[in-house]
Amino acid sequence: MHGDGTAFRPTGHFRESLLTLAKFRFKHFTIYHNQDSFSVGTDAMVLGVLVQGQNPGRILDAGSGSGVLGLMAAQKFPLSHVDCVEIDEKAFLECQENVRKSPFQNRVTAVHSNLLEYQPKELYTTIVTNPPYYSTDNFSNPKNQREKHLSKEELHAWFAHCIQLLAPHGTLWFIAPVSITKVVNKLIQRLEMYVHHEVQIQNQHDSPVRTVYGISKQSNPQKNTLLKLRNSDGSYSDEYIDLTAEFHGITLQKQPKLHETSNATCTFV
Repeated sequence: MHGDGTAFRPTGHFRESLLTLAKFRFKHFTIYHNQDSFSVGTDAMVLGVLVQGQNPGRILDAGSGSGVLGLMAAQKFPLSHVDCVEIDEKAFLECQENVRKSPFQNRVTAVHSNLLEYQPKELYTTIVTNPPYYSTDNFSNPKNQREKHLSKEELHAWFAHCIQLLAPHGTLWFIAPVSITKVVNKLIQRLEMYVHHEVQIQNQHDSPVRTVYGISKQSNPQKNTLLKLRNSDGSYSDEYIDLTAEFHGITLQKQPKLHETSNATCTFV
């Protein structure tokens, strides 16, 4: 994904310079990255725009990192309150700063807590999470190990606690790589949850790469849909551009129709 193209302007503090360099500007708020949380990517953008929920309602961004999903939820549901829970202190401070600088600061709270120990006073009608999936012993660094790697048992504990925090008629939304579809389906079954939304995300080669799930404690008719991210030439699809129009801080260009001529260029990740 792209930022706003801000040039690097050295300041008196190198950390401030990194923040200046690494802005990701949304249409109504900005995420300031540093070395303490992962940068905004297509996964977060897609999950954030696909989430459905009650408005007003109580929303939880579980494992918030920079707070991007929580802030997207605050924009999408203007009558709701959002809690962003993050265990890593530095990432929490980054989330807190992003919330403070956003227009939603009165409705979003950054919480420094281990999700598995987090006990709010009220349950949530909507929970959104992009948990660490990739189970491997090949960790490139401690940050990746903390944020990108969970065993199946740890993943079960993560989702089990999310479900404990979910109101009886609430919905838990998450995104997962297709490589662990069997693991996710077994996990949902083990937790006695029901899928009511399943969105398959395809790349430019029409291959599924991610799935967005909406699951709840209630048995409802399941809706299955497809979202193609890119055209065959690598440009964003019209569907993706329309879906994210109220969030992207820059205007993504659609491909001209065959009968049209245009000098417009497409934006690539």
